[in-house]
Order: sequence, then C-alpha cells, then structure tokens
Amino acid sequence: MNVGAGLPDWAGLVSAIVRASALPDTLTVEQFSRLSLLDQAELLQRRDPKFAQAVVDQVKHAAKPGLAHLLLASLRAQQSATTNYDDLYERAVSSADHRIRLAVLPYERRTDGRPWLLKMHGSVTHPESIVLTRSDYLDFRTQSAT
Repeated sequence: MNVGAGLPDWAGLVSAIVRASALPDTLTVEQFSRLSLLDQAELLQRRDPKFAQAVVDQVKHAAKPGLAHLLLASLRAQQSATTNYDDLYERAVSSADHRIRLAVLPYERRTDGRPWLLKMHGSVTHPESIVLTRSDYLDFRTQSAT
C-alpha cells in the first residue's frame, strides 16, 4: 500500500540505508543480501544506532497518501489496525473529512465515539517505538504476550 504512495518496500528501504552505510569488512554485499531482512536490519542497527532514525527519515518523505489509503479512509472505519509506521492513513482520513480526529493508539487515549487506529509496529511520530530488527520483533512478541 505504501509503495503506491512513493515509499520504498522494506527491501528497498534497507538497500537505500546500506548504500549510505558501510558494511563490516568481513561481510560482502552478497553475504549481506542473503541475510533475512530482519537480520539485515539488526546488523545495521548494531553498526549504527541512528538506523531507526534513518528509516524514519526515508518514510516521512512521502508527499501524500496513495489511492489505497484514500479508498480505505473513505470507508470511515471506526476501528483500524496497521503494521505500517508512516502517517499516510492518518493523513488520508483527515483529507476525507477534516472534522475527523483519529485517535492513534497506543499513543493517544481513545474517547467515546472517536475512530481509532492501532499502530502495531510503531509510528514515525514515535521513532523509538518502530519495530525494525529481529530484536525488536522478539521484544514486541514478549511485550504483547503479557
């Protein structure tokens, strides 16, 4: 859905960040490409603590929501969930009806009658919450199981 809005897919996002970063001398680009995307992200995060911010910087550059975002927003769903951490759906809802103020969970409190969106893997507005690496996923599973 986000590719339609001009954002790279996960593999493209990691590739763009790898091009801007240096891999360890002991790891070739071919070896790196054979790692799972979660392990690629894990390696990049361990090499550069600013990796998550680099992802946020790439994702927040989407100029406007794509057609899929706008179509979903036009349904005026009262409850939604996503694993995307961009703000495109929220912007689509606002553009469909500027009077609607979507509660974004878990960062805001839901009030009666107000539509909400659960951001399961974090949000660009809260970069520390984004689930990117294998460790992030394992932590997420542990936290969500309790």
